[in-house]
Amino acid sequence: KQCGFRNAYGRDGPIYTHWGGWTDCEVKVCFDYILFLGNLQVTKILQVPPEEHVSAFPERLPNGRYPSDHISLAADLQFVKRPPPPSSTSPSSSSSSSSSSSS
Repeated sequence: KQCGFRNAYGRDGPIYTHWGGWTDCEVKVCFDYILFLGNLQVTKILQVPPEEHVSAFPERLPNGRYPSDHISLAADLQFVKRPPPPSSTSPSSSSSSSSSSSS
């Protein structure tokens, strides 16, 4: 949690959002995130496809089942009401300032 941003997919995020397979190497990494600030909470996320669905294709992504080289991420966010902050002015401080201004 840096700069107050939160990841809709949790602290560790999805395992991967890009997975490319070539004859000499394979790249499986998370490049994509849904970051948010403020009084929001995640109510639902779109699950990343199980690894066995993608690994069934030698090219990994894109393939006949998943036509993009990145997996889609989606999240439903909901506003959460926060209690109002405590008042910084007390009734006694406002009355003393008005009595001093009249003299």
